[in-house]
Amino acid sequence: MAEVGGAVSAPGQFSDAKSEWVAQLIRTLDALALWVPTRDAVIKAGYVDRLLRIVATQLNIRALLLTACLHALTSILEGADPLLLKKITYGLGGVVPLMQYITGRKYEQLAELCAEVEDEGNAVVPLRMLRNKDMMGAIGAVVAVVKAYCVRANNGDADAMECCNKLDAAGREQALFAALEVPDDELKVLVMQCLLEVPVSNLQAEEVQNIVNIIANCDNLTVGRTEEIIGYTFTILKKLVLDDGEEGAQFRRFHAATVHMALDVLVRNSARDTRDQRQESEEKAELSQARAWEDRARGAHSPPSRPRRAPQPRQRRPHPARAQAAVSFLRASSFEWTEAIELMQTRDAVEAMMVIMKNEETFGRPDIPVWVERTAVGSSVQVCQRA
Repeated sequence: MAEVGGAVSAPGQFSDAKSEWVAQLIRTLDALALWVPTRDAVIKAGYVDRLLRIVATQLNIRALLLTACLHALTSILEGADPLLLKKITYGLGGVVPLMQYITGRKYEQLAELCAEVEDEGNAVVPLRMLRNKDMMGAIGAVVAVVKAYCVRANNGDADAMECCNKLDAAGREQALFAALEVPDDELKVLVMQCLLEVPVSNLQAEEVQNIVNIIANCDNLTVGRTEEIIGYTFTILKKLVLDDGEEGAQFRRFHAATVHMALDVLVRNSARDTRDQRQESEEKAELSQARAWEDRARGAHSPPSRPRRAPQPRQRRPHPARAQAAVSFLRASSFEWTEAIELMQTRDAVEAMMVIMKNEETFGRPDIPVWVERTAVGSSVQVCQRA
């Protein structure tokens, strides 16, 4: 802690070497801050003040150092009391300035420091062409901070909700959608996790349309972590289906066609023959199935997961957001949403359901049932008789 304090007290901007050294110190202290026996001691020793000072004073902060500071602050935010939350929020300038690291001058500064400039001219590369892993990590760290505030807001924290509303007014969702352009699956999944936690009251019509377009524009379910991304998308849409407010009513009024999108995803997913590929079979099932992670759509939230500092080997175990997926969305749409129910009873929907059920009979695994028949169209006697 003394070494970090000494580094912070020295005037001037950090060099690359000093930034890397301080980042390593922060990662070490972060581990102590996560351990219950030492957490209070680390925080009381002024750890948060030092982190906030680095973010505020290093005008040309290096990506690695920014990532370390924001990950550390995210970890503290998850268990912070109201006073500490206000301190961090104030120290981050209300959090809104962090959006500049995704789209804005601060992104350009990071890109220049990481030599992410186009060959011709000095313009920095756009997000869709970004290749620098350190910058991707920094953008992911910003997204993780935003997600932490959204989680607290959904759990009834008034101060966090106030911050979320300000982020919403400042274009948070537009920045998150821009981050989805970065060619990195790890970052894309983190962005979807953040969008899942955004309070429904903050989702405007244009932003909902952008979420729907993620599914509409998906041509290949098997590329990278597409199944996981689509799973999160359907989970967000399910929240809107079940929402009693104006946002939910608007979604149900204008987006009944998402029922056909879900059926199309199920048709394509069920047609994949993955019986001899255990990992692919699990991924396929996780996109289609409606497993037990239903409490989030009813307002409950599992403890937020700690953001990763660096890309990790892809885990193949069932993931909660993927488990919601298409069938769960259709089941939620099968009760009080009149337009959706009517669409599920059309000839196109019936034919799609027949294909899905036959694909499951041919390519599915008996130990991983999809339960597609528990939706409004799947429970139709006509479908069951013709399938």
